[in-house]
Amino acid sequence: MAAKTGSELIDVVSGNLGNRSSGLIGGKSTDDAILDAINEGIRRICRKYKVFQAEKKLTLTLTTSAYEYAVPTSDAAGATIKIRTFLKLVGYKTGETTGYPILPMTAIKRDQLFPLTNTDRTGRPQYYSRFAEYLDFWPYPDATYIVNIKCYVYPTVFTTASVANEHFLGEEFDDVIENYATARCFLKLQQTDDYREWHAAYKDSLREVKSMLQDDPDWHPSDIVHDTEMGKHGDDLNDPTVRSFNS
Repeated sequence: MAAKTGSELIDVVSGNLGNRSSGLIGGKSTDDAILDAINEGIRRICRKYKVFQAEKKLTLTLTTSAYEYAVPTSDAAGATIKIRTFLKLVGYKTGETTGYPILPMTAIKRDQLFPLTNTDRTGRPQYYSRFAEYLDFWPYPDATYIVNIKCYVYPTVFTTASVANEHFLGEEFDDVIENYATARCFLKLQQTDDYREWHAAYKDSLREVKSMLQDDPDWHPSDIVHDTEMGKHGDDLNDPTVRSFNS
C-alpha cells in the first residue's frame, strides 16, 4: 500500500472540515490552506524525529590539492536535496578497499588550527568542517579520495505542481499528517472544540507510529544532534594529529 498523495490528503482533510471548498481559511483558499498545513506537519515531524525517509547516502570525490567542495545538492537518483545534518563521512583513496572515518570539526576551530592557505600541507584528509554551502577538508588531499557520506536531509514538501506525488514520510504517517492538518485548519477557523478533538487524534496517531517504529533498533525518537556538536573532534590542541599538521 502506497502513501497518500498530496491531492488525496487535501481531499480527506477537506472532508474532515465539512467540504468548505468555496470558503477561505486564514485568507487563503481552502485547498491552499490545507496544503500549507500538510507541509507544516511534514516539516514538524522531521524536525522532531529521526525518520528513515530523511536518511541519504551520498558520494563525494576529493581531488589533489583542493580542500573546498560544494555541499551535495542531489542524491544518487538525481533528486534535489538539501542536507540538514552530516552523520558520518568515510574516506578511502582510489584503489583502496578499506576506508577510514573523516572527523567533524567546527569551521571556527578549523580556521584557528589549520592554515588553509598553505597547500604544502597535503596528506590523507582527516577532518572536515561545514561553512555556508561548502565542505572543507584538512589536510589537502595528496591523491584522489572517495568520501562516502551518511546524512539527514530536509523533507520534500508539496507545491501545487507536485500534489499528485506521494508524501515524503511514507504510508505509516498518513493518519498523522491528516490529523495534524485538520487540527491546524480548525485552529485557523477558530473552532477550538474541533481543533482540540483533532489535535488529540494527531497525538494519538503519532504515538502509535512511534510505538511501531520503536521495534526497529535504529529508531531514535529524539532531536537530531547537529554535526558540528558531535564530539568536536580535533578541537584539542594537545591532539597529536593536530600538532603534526601544525608543526
